[in-house]
Formats: sequence, C-alpha cells, structure tokens
Amino acid sequence: THNALDILLEHSTPHLAGSSFDFTRFEAIATLMVPTFARSLLFAPGFTFRIAGGFSGGALPLQRAFSLESASSGIGPLGVLRGLDVKEFGGTEYVACTAEHNFRSLPFLALGLPFLYERSIELVLHTGFARTWNRSRLPLTESKGWYTETGIGINRVFDVLRVDFTWRLSEPAGFRFTFGVAQIL
Repeated sequence: THNALDILLEHSTPHLAGSSFDFTRFEAIATLMVPTFARSLLFAPGFTFRIAGGFSGGALPLQRAFSLESASSGIGPLGVLRGLDVKEFGGTEYVACTAEHNFRSLPFLALGLPFLYERSIELVLHTGFARTWNRSRLPLTESKGWYTETGIGINRVFDVLRVDFTWRLSEPAGFRFTFGVAQIL
C-alpha cells in the first residue's frame, strides 16, 4: 500500500465503436498513509485512509453500476468494508471511506506479551462507512442511509495472514470474521 490517487473515467456512446449504451461514469479512489508515532522504527505505526467515490450520468447499464467493495467468502483485503455481503449495496453514485490504525507490536510490548511481540504480531483497529444512491430504474439496493462498521485486526499471523473481527453497526447488526493477506509496510 502506498499513497495514491486513482481516477477512472468511462464514456460510452453509440457514436463511438457502435456501443449500445450512452453513459458517462467517473470514479476516484485515494489512499493516504500517515505515520503517527515511534517514527524511528523501521515500520512505524500509522493510519491508512482510503476514500472512494463515483457518479454516473446517462443510461448506465446494470453491469457498470457501482457496488461497495466488500469481503468475499471470508476474505477481506485492505480497504474493503468487511461487514458487508457481496454486492449488498449498489447504485449510480457512491461514497465509501475506510480508516485503520496499525499499532504494530507496540501494545503487546507494553503489555509484556513476548509471545506476540517477538513474532511481530500487530494490532490493527479499523472502521468504515459508506453510502450509495440509485438515481435510475436499475434493480439495485441502495444503502438507505449511512452504512457503518468498526473492528479489530491481528496482522502478521504466521507472517502472512491477517484476521479481522468486524462489528457491523448498521442493520442487520452483527459480527463478521474475515481473513486477509498481512500488510507488511
């Protein structure tokens, strides 16, 4: 993961390449990593923020509609909403934000838990919120307000895995358990 800004623009019209659809779709995704303390460490603790949003105009086909990025089959990579079902919410417009703070092994060092800090196990707190709008007749389920979640993760399990326990605050509320690939940097 690194600081980045991705901008995507898609335009389709029957006048270009014989398309059957006439729409414009815009999406932007920004990722920002900010070290917080103990900056002298090789891998300093820090926040990772990810904000994404998109909107469209024209006759958007169903396959080009937006859906919130979510965990799939128990796999939750960095930046997704871990408490959502796959394609649970979608629409012609959306905004999503995730934030997490990786404390690295410092909490386990402070608590005197050598089994964890000697193996470089890391503690991560995360949260996310999102909303979708469906301004078309497409059969999509918009979020009907803001979706929210928060959770705790354990990074670098066996050096390569991350496990997260996520509390979905929005209805239907509940807990989710997901795996991911460990984030090293």
